[in-house]
Amino acid sequence: MANTDWLSVLQNPDVVKVSRGRGRRRYGKGVPHLLGLAEFRISQAVADGVEAYRRRSRRSARRRKDGALRDFARNIAAAQDKVVTRMAKLPRDLTGTREFTRLNKSMRKPMGLLSF
Repeated sequence: MANTDWLSVLQNPDVVKVSRGRGRRRYGKGVPHLLGLAEFRISQAVADGVEAYRRRSRRSARRRKDGALRDFARNIAAAQDKVVTRMAKLPRDLTGTREFTRLNKSMRKPMGLLSF
């Protein structure tokens, strides 16, 4: 390579195009939609819980001296209740989608064979 004429290499480069295939999918087509739905539901639930805590804490602080501190456990419990209530909808959302419908259809025949 020591005797290479670098000027000719720079003027006439060899261009090689390498095409990559689509590659292997990491998961089914409907899964990214499911992940987005789950992410949205969880973030909304947490946001509602934080808002519930802040609202109750402000109310406790307005009502009496050191109210927010006194009612801390009660306010946290109410916020957690809100989060759990909102997140309870997640399994129903996920099982109603196309990906799980396909899974349910594929499981009907084997489950029918198992019934007595």
